[in-house]
Amino acid sequence: MLQKPRNRHLSAAQRGMLMGMAKSGDSHHKIEAITDIPRSTVQRTLSKYTINNNMKSHRYGRPCTTTTSNDRAIVLYTKCYDRAPLTDISNVFSISAHTIKRHLHKQDIFKEFQRKK
Repeated sequence: MLQKPRNRHLSAAQRGMLMGMAKSGDSHHKIEAITDIPRSTVQRTLSKYTINNNMKSHRYGRPCTTTTSNDRAIVLYTKCYDRAPLTDISNVFSISAHTIKRHLHKQDIFKEFQRKK
């Protein structure tokens, strides 16, 4: 018998065990009795697997507003136009100036941005 998780998320091992038991033909009631995991959690986990066909956990945090290709384009643009103000760069990519500044710092580009006068 498994220990109950302290947090409300199942570990990868627990999700894998649920999938193995389901593939071997065990019912949701039997899986609940053996693992001591609530039947609703078992049903939700197994339905997520059948829909998505993977057992990855929930994604944490807010998704990025830019893709990796956008990040590369921002870096390339700032290297080509190194005297461009941050507001002009943000207008070109339709992204906020703070986001662009954060992505440039993540790429170790610490430049002094000119302010529009």
